Amino acid sequence: MINLQHLEQLITVAKEGTLSRAAEVLLISQPSLTRNMRQLEDDLGVRLFERSKNKLSLTETGKYTVQQAEALLNHEQQFLKNIQRFSLQATTLFGGISAPGVEWEVRNRLAEQDLEQEVHLELHDNDSLLEGLLSQKFQFIVTDFPIEHDDVLTTRILQRTTLYFRSTCPSLCHA
Repeated sequence: MINLQHLEQLITVAKEGTLSRAAEVLLISQPSLTRNMRQLEDDLGVRLFERSKNKLSLTETGKYTVQQAEALLNHEQQFLKNIQRFSLQATTLFGGISAPGVEWEVRNRLAEQDLEQEVHLELHDNDSLLEGLLSQKFQFIVTDFPIEHDDVLTTRILQRTTLYFRSTCPSLCHA
């Protein structure tokens, strides 16, 4: 299995240009970093570096690996964020609104339901709200923009404002 810390170290080596500078930045010894880079090469089954007497440089495969490692680590961060947000949904309702004026009404309507969850509202444009609802970033959205989608339920809360939520959102189905 690939060690993500070794990938982070590879990225630092690429950015710093030398193992000694990378080791300083990473606060580890150069021999440890060298071992980790050799281990990473073994784990991947490829050569990442061209080694000469006093020089170490990335191969084309090494450069490509750095790009892929950056993408993977970005996905890892998003993965962690998604898991933590999902866990928070047990105690927090995430909603999106298209205008700040409806926040008070939304909070009052939810308070009437005696929900034990906190409410976190974000202000966005209509396209971002729908995207957030469909991607489950938001459990509900409030907008005056009409939305027609098979998986989205609606209820009017003000004269021109509608509450939208996914049909799979149990906390709001009775709101």
